[in-house]
Amino acid sequence: MKAIVASRNTLLRLGLKALFLTSDLLTIVGETDDSRECLRLVTTHQPQVVFTDENFVGGIEVFIQDISSLVNAKIIVFGEHSLSETSYPFIPWNNSHTDMYQWIESLLTHENPVVVNTPTEDLTKREQEVLSLIAKGLSNQDIADQLFISLKTVKTHVSNILSKLGVEDRTQAAIYALKHQ
Repeated sequence: MKAIVASRNTLLRLGLKALFLTSDLLTIVGETDDSRECLRLVTTHQPQVVFTDENFVGGIEVFIQDISSLVNAKIIVFGEHSLSETSYPFIPWNNSHTDMYQWIESLLTHENPVVVNTPTEDLTKREQEVLSLIAKGLSNQDIADQLFISLKTVKTHVSNILSKLGVEDRTQAAIYALKHQ
């Protein structure tokens, strides 16, 4: 799989290159700190993955729309604030490199839902399905569409999952799911 890293954060660009240097999962084919250059790289390399961060110049939403208009790539965003109402996966900065790799690997390779067993309270089968889809980076609307349930029902399941796992947001729930698969 080919990937591009677009971030003004030099450590993120260099860190992702180092993280995947010896990986068979993906190859970083380009990196930049400039949004125009990123769009040129996307057009040239047609990557399957684009890594970026929430603070990219010009606004992350517009930037992602520009990328999406050029290529059908999985866009993964790094940052401090959960962007849970959007349809792209978000990874917090404060992950270890091992957690980050496992998270990215799961997003890119899991064909089947991740089955999760909680050590405290058992999640219902449907909550496990929802949690698995959260771990794969799907938005609430995408989960509703995939499971043929209403958006309100998904939000209820997400709320129950967060409560049962004792986590604060979708990102923490997804990380929990990936660690306990």
